[in-house]
Amino acid sequence: MTWDVGVEVDDIVASLKAKGVVFERYDGMAHDDDVHVAGPLRLAWFKDPDGNILHLVGGAGGA
Repeated sequence: MTWDVGVEVDDIVASLKAKGVVFERYDGMAHDDDVHVAGPLRLAWFKDPDGNILHLVGGAGGA
């Protein structure tokens, strides 16, 4: 599941991290702390309690 969260992606990641959410790290992509960076996009992946991968996407062109 993916959510387009616009320019608030960093704030959302920080809020989730403060609540104990652990973010995935993928090799081959640039990182800015727990957020992956791909051009204007900022991306973050994490798992729900059942192990499903969830995805936040945002950046300058987001919602």
